[in-house]
Amino acid sequence: MKKYFFLVSSLLFLLAVAIREKYIFPTSNQAAAIEAASKIKCPEHYLTAEEKVGSVTIFIEDFKKKYPDATVEDLLGARYDFLADNNCEETLNIFRTNSAFRDVKCLPEYKTQEERFNAVEAAYDKYFEYFPDRNSEEFASDLVEHLKRIECVIPEKDPLAEAL
Repeated sequence: MKKYFFLVSSLLFLLAVAIREKYIFPTSNQAAAIEAASKIKCPEHYLTAEEKVGSVTIFIEDFKKKYPDATVEDLLGARYDFLADNNCEETLNIFRTNSAFRDVKCLPEYKTQEERFNAVEAAYDKYFEYFPDRNSEEFASDLVEHLKRIECVIPEKDPLAEAL
């Protein structure tokens, strides 16, 4: 009986040492992997703009090393996949909103009211493809934010805005 007790306790001790070495004091390769994994964050989890920019810079540099012949569209697709895989919903919503409003320009850049209407209508369709649970007021608010972001002067009374 003492023999079995000694054998079981020895096995438990070895198991405890193995667990301690693997999870508490990892090897340098394991430590590097853990550190790299801990650096993968959603942009909204960084505290400063510098951290966000640094993170994106590292992502782009790593992507260019892995795929030197990739296009900008490939990079954007990879970035979107990264955001989706890591459940970065806040950043994904910004990405989707920017995508929906990509072709909407400032008022003076349109030659005709019809051209402007068509651009906003296309943005409207794309917006609700991305955000089916949102409403027209949210669309209008996000559109105004987009126009401010691209530094458009927004008139007080805009017949197209009133139509939305």
